Amino acid sequence: MQFKTLALVAIAAIVVSAQTFEDNPCTRCVLRSYTQDTSCKTLSTDDMNKLRAAIKPTKIEPLLLSAAVQKPEIKACVCHWSRTAFGPGGAASSCISGATPTCNDSQLDHVAGGVKNLGPFLGCGAA
Repeated sequence: MQFKTLALVAIAAIVVSAQTFEDNPCTRCVLRSYTQDTSCKTLSTDDMNKLRAAIKPTKIEPLLLSAAVQKPEIKACVCHWSRTAFGPGGAASSCISGATPTCNDSQLDHVAGGVKNLGPFLGCGAA
């Protein structure tokens, strides 16, 4: 029984620890792209400040993000961003297109995986 409890505690610690990404222009571009998402542009200044605290230039703070998305407007923003950021015309499209994109493939794979995982983490299917 103790082993099971310790295993659950270890899993919980992994889930709620900050997701940190390599500090490079790609990461900073992608993790700030939510400000360009159509669902996020209508958020109040206070709501955007909550997102800025949770989604920093090189990391995502799950506990702060979980608290912020208790507000339906913020959850809708983050869920929409996590689903559409990398598609045509998505919020992160300026990071991955153009003559000299900010992101190379390996950088993009790393940070995009983190953003796309927000949907399941936050239960976006219900948003």
